[in-house]
Amino acid sequence: MSTPPDQIWLYHITHVDNLAAIVQAGGLRSDAQMRQGHVTPKIIGYDHIKDRRLGLPVGCHAGTTVGEYVPFYFCPRSAMLYVISKGNNDLTYKEGQESIVHLVANMYDVVDWAVKQQVRWAFSTSNAGSKLADFFNDLGELKEINWDAVNAHQWRECREEKQAEFLVQQTFPLALFRYAATMSDNIRCKANQFFSQMDNPPIVTVQRDWYY
Repeated sequence: MSTPPDQIWLYHITHVDNLAAIVQAGGLRSDAQMRQGHVTPKIIGYDHIKDRRLGLPVGCHAGTTVGEYVPFYFCPRSAMLYVISKGNNDLTYKEGQESIVHLVANMYDVVDWAVKQQVRWAFSTSNAGSKLADFFNDLGELKEINWDAVNAHQWRECREEKQAEFLVQQTFPLALFRYAATMSDNIRCKANQFFSQMDNPPIVTVQRDWYY
């Protein structure tokens, strides 16, 4: 157990080329929803793990699976981004990390919205794609997350715990994102072109230290 921070931010990573469809749809959709709608975004993760998540139960919401939720990390510079940055892996995606955008929301804003909209949410104490993950939907249980692992820059010994996730069922409105961050000014400008179609777009900044 560890004490959660006063402010908790949620980070979703996606390829900049996916922003056009995200803006058009008004937000993010779960993998399950995208597959049902035959939507084919540019995938930056492992296909086999996405398949597995469609069958893994979310323990605190009986009858639902991880793949039915939009996923977020509790930190930037995630372990998955490290895999992407290396390139010498079995990912289908080989373009590296520069084109990846961090979309950032405040967790408490998200929970308030979800409660009002009666949308299910949960968090996991480790990688939600692992069969060992524990799930909660009570903010009083945030102490179950290893926050030292979440914030660690050296995480070889705590990789699974660093990948704790926050999950929102089916859809997540783009309006809840306060910020976005990119690795380079080139991608920042490209992201802003997509966000310019919004009434209240997220503030986009270059955060080189969020990348490897």
